[in-house]
Amino acid sequence: MERKPPSSLGDFLAVIRRRKYWMIVPAVTIIALAILLAPLVPRNYQSTTTAMLEPQKVPAAYVRPVTTSDMMNRIQRIKLEVLSGPELGRIIDNLDLYPGLRKKAKMSQVIAAMSKDITIATVPDSSDGHGGVNAFTLSYVGRTPYEAQLVTKEILDLFINENLKEGHQQAQGTAAF
Repeated sequence: MERKPPSSLGDFLAVIRRRKYWMIVPAVTIIALAILLAPLVPRNYQSTTTAMLEPQKVPAAYVRPVTTSDMMNRIQRIKLEVLSGPELGRIIDNLDLYPGLRKKAKMSQVIAAMSKDITIATVPDSSDGHGGVNAFTLSYVGRTPYEAQLVTKEILDLFINENLKEGHQQAQGTAAF
C-alpha cells in the first residue's frame, strides 16, 4: 500500500484525530511542569531612581566655581566612596539584607554581593551641546519591592551626603586659600 501525503483539510483533520494524544500529552506535561516549577524561580524586584546634578548657578564672573572637577569624575569619586565597605555594611546590617549569605560568608563577601546588585549609570545631557553629564541613575535589585525601594533610597542618601561633604570640603579649601 502506497502512502500519500495529506492534501485536503479532511486529511489533516484525520491525522490530528489519530494522533491527538501525541499532541495533548506533551502540552499538558509542559504546562503542569511550568505550574509546579514557577514558585521555585526566585523573584527579583528592581528599584531605579534618577538624580539630577545641578552645576553652579551663579555666573563665574561674580563667584568662582567651587567645584573644579568634571561632573563625571565627581560621580565616579562619590561612587567609589559610597560603594566601599563601611557604608554598605551599615545598610546591610540595618535592613537585614542577605540573611542567608551573612550566616555563611564574611561581610566583605556580602558587600561584594550587594555591589553586584547595584547599578549606577550616567545620563548624558544633550541640551548643553557638549554631551556632558547632568544626571545619573541608581538601581538596586532586591528580594521584595519594599526592600528594593528602601535600599535605593539609602544608597541615594549616601550619594547626596557624600556630595555635600565633598562640596563643603572644597568650599573650606577655597575659603582658606
